[in-house]
Amino acid sequence: MSETSAADSTTNSAVKPNKVSQSQVLSASKNLKTYIEKNKKLPNYITIGNCKYSMEEYMSISSATIVYKNKKSKSNIVVKYGVKSPKSPTGSSISGKLTKKQYSTYASNVNRYINKYNIAPNYASTKLGKIKFQTFIYGNSKILAWSKDNKGILPNTLTLKVSKTHSMNRYVPKFPKNTITPVTPNNKTPTQKNLSITQILKASKQVKSYVEMNNSLPSSVLIDGKQYSMSEFLYLLSYAIVNINKGNKGNITPISVKAPSYPNGNFTSGNFQKGEFVILANNVLNFINTNKQAPNYANSKLGTIKFQSLVYEFSGILDFVDSNGSLPNNLTINISTNPLTGGSNSSNNTNGTYDPIGDGFIIINSSNYTCGPLLVKYNDKYLISTGKCSCGVIGGDYYYHNSTFKNYCPFCKKDGCMIYEEGPTCLKECGFVLYVMQIFV
Repeated sequence: MSETSAADSTTNSAVKPNKVSQSQVLSASKNLKTYIEKNKKLPNYITIGNCKYSMEEYMSISSATIVYKNKKSKSNIVVKYGVKSPKSPTGSSISGKLTKKQYSTYASNVNRYINKYNIAPNYASTKLGKIKFQTFIYGNSKILAWSKDNKGILPNTLTLKVSKTHSMNRYVPKFPKNTITPVTPNNKTPTQKNLSITQILKASKQVKSYVEMNNSLPSSVLIDGKQYSMSEFLYLLSYAIVNINKGNKGNITPISVKAPSYPNGNFTSGNFQKGEFVILANNVLNFINTNKQAPNYANSKLGTIKFQSLVYEFSGILDFVDSNGSLPNNLTINISTNPLTGGSNSSNNTNGTYDPIGDGFIIINSSNYTCGPLLVKYNDKYLISTGKCSCGVIGGDYYYHNSTFKNYCPFCKKDGCMIYEEGPTCLKECGFVLYVMQIFV
């Protein structure tokens, strides 16, 4: 196994995303602006997506969003975790207007400061004076709340009138350790769910299908209502292979696993006997248990097998188990047909980089393969289902097709809010139910 460098544990868990979408930031900013104007102070945290962020982290996220929008970039925002609180917030009474160019420049300055020092500034120097930490956050929320209501564009000006003695500026929000925690119903502490072998097998089938359709790993896989990163999923895959070989089909307890620091590998086509790939899986499992991090690669008789290919090949093994009830007698790796090497030869296997959030899509694990879709995936913009007509009534077409739905509720006017349900497949939010046929053509 490879040696890996330490990675930030706050950025690799599926419930602690490395990035958030701009639409999520806009929605959260509108809620934040409403809160501040109603309560005359900053809250202790803000919820973006399904996670809580400190005001210091929001300062970084919102400033970066303004910078991106000013550059007309639609990229997701990289989250900087654990930003420290300002040591002694101070500033002037602020009254006046800032142009889009001016407030975008100040946002850029703040973002660079936080990235460099990992601490929120006491104030931002502007033409209106020193804008105190709290007032600056309020200003960012005003800008992005306006953007939320105006199709994502930035306002031409920002008007601020906040006294330095305003109650908002007298209260410094407190958020323990300035890190995010999952939002759970009724504020109950989430408990780790044991996963059955059957659930892991079904997820393996979905991940394998996804890779073969998209030539990349997904962001994560959703199993029993919880997202698991690809690093965490590799742990489940390895554990399942080892246990099934022992005749043990008991439940497996997931663990948090850091992403590999720099995945790389150089391997050739070849064949593993069952005993050989079980040893490979056991080596991966031991490495993860020791380091709480996925390996960059695994040593084997075919060379160093890259992290991404380990996930794909192990998913293929468990897909076989799902269909046949037992481990295959051998595993054949062919890099000319491997969807992750793009038909490259072994010397090209180190090409490309690995982003721990994958390509931005999360796989929804379905338990029903007889009448439901083959694959369902989503991100904050789209929900895509892959399936085929079960009766061939449309011109005898039995091929798989993608059906894409905008992840948007026209009733509550929210992006990224749709969910997938099995049975009579539906997407719903705010009491609105959109029924979608289970036959996709």
